[in-house]
Amino acid sequence: MDRHQIWVEKNGHTQLLSATPDYALPRLARWTGLRMGRFTIADETQERQVYGPQAVLTLFIGGQAESTLTRGLRRRQQAYRAGDLICFPGDVAMQRVRWRSQQARIVSVEIDRTLLQHFEGDDVRMAPRPLQGESCFQDAELAGLVRGMWREVQAGSPHGRLYAETLSVGLARRVFERFGGLRASPGEQRARLSATQLRRVEDCLRTRLDQPIGLDDLAQAAGLSRYHFARVYKASTGQTPYQRLLALRLERACALLRDTALPAAEVALACGFSSQSHLADTCRRVLGCTSAELRRAP
Repeated sequence: MDRHQIWVEKNGHTQLLSATPDYALPRLARWTGLRMGRFTIADETQERQVYGPQAVLTLFIGGQAESTLTRGLRRRQQAYRAGDLICFPGDVAMQRVRWRSQQARIVSVEIDRTLLQHFEGDDVRMAPRPLQGESCFQDAELAGLVRGMWREVQAGSPHGRLYAETLSVGLARRVFERFGGLRASPGEQRARLSATQLRRVEDCLRTRLDQPIGLDDLAQAAGLSRYHFARVYKASTGQTPYQRLLALRLERACALLRDTALPAAEVALACGFSSQSHLADTCRRVLGCTSAELRRAP
């Protein structure tokens, strides 16, 4: 089973959620965050029984759709437009789901329920109830995270592993806060990294600027779980781990462009950028100038 495909069980048979002509697998293969895919709901009425073992968050990004969900004697109708979200909680059978679509396009993210154990600890408390779902809702933060993740996939994941994992952890945490009873204790809310922890994380970042690096690497340097680390690092520094990594990469790139004759493509790779164009785009977006202009600067 391809790890980049989303599967559900229908009528006792495991099937792919949908055909996936909307994205190229080579691009998705470079994505290291939560499993996700983009799908088009067929423009026809479909009725089916659905069972999925994992939670799935779905964002409508275009078109329209209507559904009729029947559970026992209860029936609920729902209309969907771009920006609407669905949270399927996983491990729940939905009986007789009828869809009618008008060119509806969705992006779905699978959220492994085993992530719950990574959020639990001395400073985090989970309410003793299963993950809940919601058939239609709006949440600007979750929608923004899904869109950001899919833009990164479409671009070929140029920002790397740390960026993908930071977005994925943020999305998972938000889902568990809203639907799983995740609550930070007063101790977690006040928690900050010590000077020693910050120094170790900084050393880890600086020594691996030209290498793939993930949340696990930085969390290990700080002696924390990656889920706790991501929140505490931002609370301690005002930046996400990826923002700090990007700042350090740009700092080194600027120094190499100004002080050496290395070609821009070699500078990009030496600083952990995926390509010369990725470096140029980042310079333009963050610094307001091109890499060529940096090289000519006095």
